Amino acid sequence: MSIKITRNTTNNVVLTLTEKVTISAPYYFLFSFTNQDTNSTKNFIASDTSSYPNRYNEFSVQEVNSGSENLTSGIVNLLPAGFWNYKIYAQTSSSNLVPANANQLVEEGIVRVMDNDVLSFNEYDGQSTTVKYYNPEE
Repeated sequence: MSIKITRNTTNNVVLTLTEKVTISAPYYFLFSFTNQDTNSTKNFIASDTSSYPNRYNEFSVQEVNSGSENLTSGIVNLLPAGFWNYKIYAQTSSSNLVPANANQLVEEGIVRVMDNDVLSFNEYDGQSTTVKYYNPEE
C-alpha cells in the first residue's frame, strides 16, 4: 500500500484497517513513519473519521511545516520530504506513541511526502516521448 502526504496541508488518508484488527474495541491506530534517507521516525495517532469503519478507515493527517505538533491528534511535521516507510498498529490506548507498546501491527507500506510545489508524476512536462533507436538490419 502507498500513502501520499502533501506538506503544509490537511490530508485525508483512506485505508482498510478494521478488517485486520483482532483486539476488542475501542481501538486507536498508531502510525509510525520512518524516513528512508535519514532513518528518523515520527509516531502519531490520527482519529478515524470514517462513517463506515467496518468498510474503510479515513484519517485526517495534518502536516505542519512550522508550529506545534500534536502527535495524539494527527498533527505532525514530516521533514524532510521524500519517501518514508510506514507501519500502522491497532491499540487500546488513545495516547501511546511507542510501537513496542501497541497491541497489533495491522499494515506496512510506503509514504511519499511531497512539498506543495513538486510536480506529480502524471503531469505533462513538455518533453517528447518519441524513442529513437538504431537497428543495423533496417
